[in-house]
Amino acid sequence: MNKLYIDFISKELSIHNWQVEHCTELLEEGATIPFISRYRKERTGSLDEVLVSQIKHYHSRFSELDKRKKAVLSSIEEQGKLSKELEVEISTCVDQQKLEDLYLPYRPKRKTKASVAKERGLEPLALTVFSFKTEDPYYDAEKYLSEDVKSLDEALSGARDIIAEWISENIKIRELLREQYLKFGKLTAKKHKDLADNNESKYSNYFSFTGSLNNMPAHRVLALLRGEREGALSVKLEIDSLYSIGYIRNVLFPNGVRVSKKCREQIEEAIDDSYKRLLHPSIENETLNSAKESLSSVEGTVTEKAKVVAERTDEFVHRNPWEAVGVAAGIGLLVGLFIRRR
Repeated sequence: MNKLYIDFISKELSIHNWQVEHCTELLEEGATIPFISRYRKERTGSLDEVLVSQIKHYHSRFSELDKRKKAVLSSIEEQGKLSKELEVEISTCVDQQKLEDLYLPYRPKRKTKASVAKERGLEPLALTVFSFKTEDPYYDAEKYLSEDVKSLDEALSGARDIIAEWISENIKIRELLREQYLKFGKLTAKKHKDLADNNESKYSNYFSFTGSLNNMPAHRVLALLRGEREGALSVKLEIDSLYSIGYIRNVLFPNGVRVSKKCREQIEEAIDDSYKRLLHPSIENETLNSAKESLSSVEGTVTEKAKVVAERTDEFVHRNPWEAVGVAAGIGLLVGLFIRRR
């Protein structure tokens, strides 16, 4: 495994690098979690089943991340846009979401408002406005009138479409919004519009539901997401958009920066459009997907532990068949006595 990932895992789990390295080697050789924790203590420094299970989780996660990195690097290189700095940033990334943020400006896109505006030659105007290099955007927009762009308003509308896309691809903005959504987002649910009124659904308790995502019990989040998957619920994430837009403004207009009133008005309009049309739907989906992945991880850990218990039980029965029969008979006797008393 890559040293970058070994360093990350050892720091996260507060164990030595060599323990992670040896454990991943055993996993790659096909060893099971119980086998590693019980019979390879000398190689792993006596890692228990919980730590071995966590290392296995990270090992799988980083294996998938490596595959994605190769695809991303290949795609950007084919476009002729892979700089040394970007290559290093992608190669040293340990977070899937950060990787997707880095790739976002280079991801092949379907036709968008911004791509249409760029085709009409409006990107330089967008850059002039977005870098605060104009006192009057309408004055600068006159240079971009053409057969495709017939008015100043049309020129500035196209420039705003491009700016809106740039804002939506800003990594710092996306990270701030993700943090806000996870901390302050409210998960809301209502009955799905296609569900019949007379349908006696097991999710009826959630037909009018609102709760904070940050402190919602895992079983409730799981129930809501299952209800959505089964077509019984419509689930959304609600957030105070004023705070979200405030975060974006703070990033784009740092203290002390001078921006003309007319230039700021154009950027403010692009911010509103970017948030409503691009950022909110994207961050909402990411947050819900993150919740789903976290729950899947929990379910996977529980399954893994159940497998460990089953393997231990099986081993105990094989090693102590008569003792196992005695235990089973004792349990059967207790159950019988309990039933008779009832």
